[in-house]
Amino acid sequence: MTIGCIAGGGLVACRALVTALLIAAVQSGAQAAATLTNLHSFPSYSGDGQNPLSVAVGSNGSIYGVTQAGGTGVCYAVTFGGSGCGTIFELTPPAVEGGVWNETVLYSFTDENGDGAFPNGGVVVGANGEIYGTTQLGGSAGYGAVFELLPPAAAGSPWTEQAIYSFGAVQGYGQVPQGVIAGPNGVLYGTTAEGGAGFGSIYELTPPATPGGVWSEADIYSFAGGISEYPNGDLTLGPSGAVYGTTESGDIVSGYGTVFELKPPAAAGDAWTFSNLHIFRGGKGDGSYPQVGVVIGKGGLVYGATELGGSSGNGTVFELQPPGAPGAHWTETLLYSFLGASNGADPGALILAKNGTLLGVTEGGGDLNCDPHQAPGGCGIVFELTSGAGAWTQSVLHTFTGPDGAQPNGLLARGPDGAFFGTTYLGGTNAACEPVSASYPCGTVFLLRP
Repeated sequence: MTIGCIAGGGLVACRALVTALLIAAVQSGAQAAATLTNLHSFPSYSGDGQNPLSVAVGSNGSIYGVTQAGGTGVCYAVTFGGSGCGTIFELTPPAVEGGVWNETVLYSFTDENGDGAFPNGGVVVGANGEIYGTTQLGGSAGYGAVFELLPPAAAGSPWTEQAIYSFGAVQGYGQVPQGVIAGPNGVLYGTTAEGGAGFGSIYELTPPATPGGVWSEADIYSFAGGISEYPNGDLTLGPSGAVYGTTESGDIVSGYGTVFELKPPAAAGDAWTFSNLHIFRGGKGDGSYPQVGVVIGKGGLVYGATELGGSSGNGTVFELQPPGAPGAHWTETLLYSFLGASNGADPGALILAKNGTLLGVTEGGGDLNCDPHQAPGGCGIVFELTSGAGAWTQSVLHTFTGPDGAQPNGLLARGPDGAFFGTTYLGGTNAACEPVSASYPCGTVFLLRP
């Protein structure tokens, strides 16, 4: 970048101008070289899904995910802006590089016979190709379920879905589950947005000792209100077996959300140990209202994003450094504040690349006049944060315009060759999602090569 100074302005004024313009260039998020390919645009009226969420990569190279609506099932309440109860889908890579990916609906939820309805969060691919995830509603009691989708025994046969646990109206237990993660020995961990001691819960699902048996559920922590309330986003499993996550809010004193750690018991039968690593204060000096989980880096560093807060109120990326001594406080550093517009706004979950950079998406910002009609919020971006010389610098890897997707909302999934897969909740090139306006197509799955 070449910067010139107006003659007669003086050396001090010239230096100030140069400094201001350099800062603006760094903050604006220059477009970096990256290639985004739309692998699938979700249509409507065809039994396909609508509004995809996070995806996962299977050992066979296929992409698996869920859509929050769509499919062939008929739900009594259309809750999430589309028809149908949601689907589980697979995207199969082409035989030749550059070919067309093939999308198949593996299962359509029906909200019948204990089935779930309206999937939430991402999916987990098990060791034998089975797929695990959650639905916000449905199950045997209507308060959501954790499901398992088993691959067919013979090629061409249907996949088999079952609810391995249904959340009920029992006081003191969780309700409305969010995404799950896999721990050692096939154990699943997740959060519920409601229930528990009144403000959500964290649960553990242990697989049966013999195939076909009953999974065992235990609420390992219940949020009773106060500093931490309403956990959200996927959990993250640390190297020591602890789980990490965020809460959306808290009491009137600390109502901007928290980052928490839940340590496993030292002996069987003991309770898990809960602690808040950071309490968000909001305003320009801190983030507020985290909506997604966190990621663990080298040395136990914790990285995450907040929906709001920061210098312009458009969200932040933060780092939490573990204490140097037991019992001491974690140290938070704001790595980046989003400015809105082309710089992005409302960041989502982060992923650590192998080179130590942070990649993520923002639901808003980017092209403010994008199609479909997302203005003034924008269709969102894919960004990268790089550390160097004591500061983190943002690069915009892709700006969504509508036909290539709008409102990216899920965690990026790492591919086998350094590429990343992701989804946009809206946008694409196919028909509109019914009953939503024709301005809003049904979402996409994309491939990004930084």
